[in-house]
Amino acid sequence: MKKIVVLIIFLMLLGSISFFVFNSDYFKLKIVDIFGDQEISEFEILEYSKIKKNTNLLFIDVNMVKENLERHPMIKTATVEKIYPDRITIDYTVRKAILSIYYSNYFINIDQNHYALSANQNEAGLMAIYGLEVENFNLGNKIQVFNESIMESSIELVQLIKISDLNFLPSIQIEDNKILLKIYSDFYVNFGDGKNIENRFNAFYNIYLDLIKSDIAKGVIDVSTDGLPLYKPFN
Repeated sequence: MKKIVVLIIFLMLLGSISFFVFNSDYFKLKIVDIFGDQEISEFEILEYSKIKKNTNLLFIDVNMVKENLERHPMIKTATVEKIYPDRITIDYTVRKAILSIYYSNYFINIDQNHYALSANQNEAGLMAIYGLEVENFNLGNKIQVFNESIMESSIELVQLIKISDLNFLPSIQIEDNKILLKIYSDFYVNFGDGKNIENRFNAFYNIYLDLIKSDIAKGVIDVSTDGLPLYKPFN
């Protein structure tokens, strides 16, 4: 008889505890702390995370929240942590756009790993590539182009320009699978097929500085081969 009474009391206590844990306000989510590069609005973070305040913290799967957040085109990695009784922290890192590819009246901003981050009708202050044939793209995924090596070389060229002391924002034109760097409206650099791009960039850089010292800012600098660079003035 005593065992039955003890069992009943135990079950009542267990039921009370379960009711408290799952139905009281004590474990309901009240605070979401967001840490990151602040390039994404809090609204977007909460929208992608699919977590809602006043949800019982015990029912929230942090791994699922992480997966949801990493579906955002700009989020590279995300970490999610529960802090009992009523708080969640979200931290994330973003992909950085390095250049834009002009395609079908839009500028597709991509990072150095070819991920398409956004598509806008304006250049957004990034170096732009024109004439690169795009096969397919979806935001948050790697962009597919018909000539991967040209895109790789173009990205490397953009990075070299960024770390140099050159004070202009050029654009890149792809013509017949050759890379043309447009400095000004009548000043171009021919990088050819983009092979050995760093060596060709160094060759361009040296001849460019010599031309600028001589107040020459138009014509074509040809570094399309690994031989001596050439300068061809416009007629």
